[in-house]
Amino acid sequence: MIPNSAVLNVTCKSIPIQLQGQDLFDLGQTRVEFEYKEACTGEMELMFAKACIVIEQVELTKDQTILCRIPEFSTWEYTDPSVPVDVHVERTSEGEEDEKEAEGLIKPIVEWWKGKKKLSISVRVSLNGGISYLPNQSENFYLFEYEQLEGTVPSSGPLEGGTNVCLSSPCLSFCTEDVMVKLKCGDVERVVSGKCVVVSDMETEPLSYGIQYISPEFPLEVLNPSKDPTQEATEEEKEQIMNEEDSQKPTLSSIVSEVSIALNGIDYSKHKTTFEYYGE
Repeated sequence: MIPNSAVLNVTCKSIPIQLQGQDLFDLGQTRVEFEYKEACTGEMELMFAKACIVIEQVELTKDQTILCRIPEFSTWEYTDPSVPVDVHVERTSEGEEDEKEAEGLIKPIVEWWKGKKKLSISVRVSLNGGISYLPNQSENFYLFEYEQLEGTVPSSGPLEGGTNVCLSSPCLSFCTEDVMVKLKCGDVERVVSGKCVVVSDMETEPLSYGIQYISPEFPLEVLNPSKDPTQEATEEEKEQIMNEEDSQKPTLSSIVSEVSIALNGIDYSKHKTTFEYYGE
């Protein structure tokens, strides 16, 4: 599924996704089902929200891709045992909703997604109208709110790059290879790919996740661009300038870069951390 996550916000607009599979075919009855279930505690009944979309025509390319959109949350069927029945809304067509609202048969929809920092939505695909679902086409789509980046291990590396770095944050709760990491020193930026993986013991509960990436190179001449003083000098002056530079060449102790992440490869967090580069 591409992408497999998005930033959770109050509008929760529809989200375009690509579902990739194997041996897909089009019978004109393709159905994609999205479902969110609240964690069940004790004997308490389960709260859930559900949406189904029917794709009338599927264009299956060589890479076996179905294009669709996760519907806006306000259109989902919603059930919560703690909420009176008369405020549950089963969304049908616009015309039927208008008639029901006019008759006072339904109340405004409960915004069940608000107040949540993380959501995990199961996605299933059926090619026969919901009679059966593809066994290998059940995935999760994750929605999240960015939180502060808490740690960088290690916190520094050489200017030449190549350091394996791991970042941690409370918002990390799923694995993905869509991560992009942006490092900025002054006006110079470097963007590298990363991945979010489980970094704790698989038997440990809850699991701990981290973003792993390899630090990019930050050449000193890129960080400190300057006009060539020998450009308009005579040959004799050039030689003198070069000799002076060699004898007075400064040594670099460290340069601090500002680090930000995009879990879905698109939307960067406003929360930042730092990574220090050192050199000679």
